[in-house]
Amino acid sequence: EMTGVSAGDILGKGDYFYAIPFYGKPEPILIDLVLMSDSAVEKKYFVFNRKGHTLSGETLVKFPDGKNAFLFGTASPLFDRNGNIVGAIESLRDITSQKLSEKALRESEERFRTLAASAQDAIVILDESAAITYWNDAAARIFGYPGDEVMGRDVCLILAPGEYYENFRKAFENFRKAGDDSVIRKIRELEGLKKDGSVFPVELSISALVWRDTLNAICILRDITDRRKLESQFIQSQKMEAVGTLAGGIAHDFNNMLAGIMGSLSILKYKLTSN
Repeated sequence: EMTGVSAGDILGKGDYFYAIPFYGKPEPILIDLVLMSDSAVEKKYFVFNRKGHTLSGETLVKFPDGKNAFLFGTASPLFDRNGNIVGAIESLRDITSQKLSEKALRESEERFRTLAASAQDAIVILDESAAITYWNDAAARIFGYPGDEVMGRDVCLILAPGEYYENFRKAFENFRKAGDDSVIRKIRELEGLKKDGSVFPVELSISALVWRDTLNAICILRDITDRRKLESQFIQSQKMEAVGTLAGGIAHDFNNMLAGIMGSLSILKYKLTSN
């Protein structure tokens, strides 16, 4: 089924004829290495292992119909009742789909790492115990910790100021147990802790990632110190504008009152002069 060649076309034929359906020509393959050593044959397999009498290897073949396939093979000797090697047997499995999936995964991981490395926000990945498993360059810049100092450590102990630790831990437990919607995909503002002990405002969003049947968290943190300063300046300017408006209104009312008083004085002065 794999090669399109029936057993009747192969059985009883020697001189490596059994290699033709896989490699297109008669040549030694994995099963032959059970009975002999040949480094040139071993090099045909990009993965090759020998454990006791059992060999295993992975290779890329091109079938006679032009189709390429990744194959995983295992080969071992056959013994008679006296323990003498009388032959060998090999099994082959098409692992093309697995290899293509692995390639796609590697490419996806590489794209993620490229994007994460160039990101201005901190990107931190946590396992189900809240231990840090990924820490990008922006996280190192924002929090002051190089990656090798935080990998595997509890994110709550490192980044949460003491008074906020319990809140951090409780929120993560809710996320871990149930994927709490009050935590996932919602942006929160909270306080972060730098390596030098300084506390600063951060914006946090969390997304769930299931990796190898385990729930992980992708955290994106943004330093909003500058934004808070701008907000504070804006609020202050709004206050000053309000004070200015109030002062202007008071001055206008005062001027109206003053104008009335001055008008009354003018009339009184005129009457006194006439008398």
